[in-house]
Amino acid sequence: MRWQLLQTSRGCPFDCSFCVAPRELGRGYRQRSIDSIIADIRYQQNLVGSKYFFIVDNHFTVNPERTKQVLNRIIEEKIDWHAICFSRLEVARDEELLKLLKRAKVETLYIGLESFNDKILEQLNKKQTTAAVKEALKIIKSHGIRVLGSFLLGSDGDTIENIRGTIDAAIEANIDYMPLFPLFGYPEVNSPTVPLNRFIGPTWEQYDGNFVTFLPENMKPSTLQREIDRSYRKFFGPSQIFRRFLKGDFWGGMMKATYFYRIMRMRVAALKWAKYLETVEGPYYDETDHLVMERLGEGVHPAKFPGTSRAPGYVTVEPPREIAELFPGLQDFRENTPADVAG
Repeated sequence: MRWQLLQTSRGCPFDCSFCVAPRELGRGYRQRSIDSIIADIRYQQNLVGSKYFFIVDNHFTVNPERTKQVLNRIIEEKIDWHAICFSRLEVARDEELLKLLKRAKVETLYIGLESFNDKILEQLNKKQTTAAVKEALKIIKSHGIRVLGSFLLGSDGDTIENIRGTIDAAIEANIDYMPLFPLFGYPEVNSPTVPLNRFIGPTWEQYDGNFVTFLPENMKPSTLQREIDRSYRKFFGPSQIFRRFLKGDFWGGMMKATYFYRIMRMRVAALKWAKYLETVEGPYYDETDHLVMERLGEGVHPAKFPGTSRAPGYVTVEPPREIAELFPGLQDFRENTPADVAG
């Protein structure tokens, strides 16, 4: 299946603490003309013959009236496609918008749910509560719209129990798809999520959203990496695949089976990375697996990428030449992990 990308606007007015979107494209909301959007869709369909599109706006439904205009035009033009878009829970407040999304065949909403724990949601500045998440999901799914809910794991205060509770709640809420990410961050002096001395990735290769690259507060990084793997296997495992089939949701069952296969391939790299983490994390945790801040110093590695993405004159520094000597397990990880799996 070939997915084409469509961008109808840029910018997001929200300020989730971990999100790179406002730093990448700003908070000002800029939008394309509807004519150019329709022309773009038709051009891409003629070019590759694909009916599947991912609307990659930071927040496609942030301006409901404008979104309705776009959707009505797509309906009027009889665009033959299927689409997914980024959205937020606020979309559930507008029944007319939900109906138009379904009619225009924007049939899946990618929503950053992040957690089913109120303390974590507050820490991430999501401006939403667990109760609001559950209620919005019921409304959205009552319109026959699928939900791809992403979750962020390993924030300060997060625990293994919290993570497992979130996965159970996601299953109970009948979320269709679920990408999982360890806490985001890049080694820079003003990182909004992870202090500089808590980064653990010795090179840029692991900063793709799949690998744990920092020292969590309440669990070792290898534990978090394995917990993500466990969560994927539970959510997309055989019992959940058959559950979809038993409910008559053949498409949902097939998609879960496809994801399960994909996840099994991802495990190769993730579990090898967990083994590498075990070789460097030990001195920084106590016997209860809590991070001991006093032991950090400059951290697991003195982050060799100082600078800031928020200031002019951003400077990057090449990693040290002796990187292989500092991290002997890294070379084995590289050599024994297929490139397409390692990311």
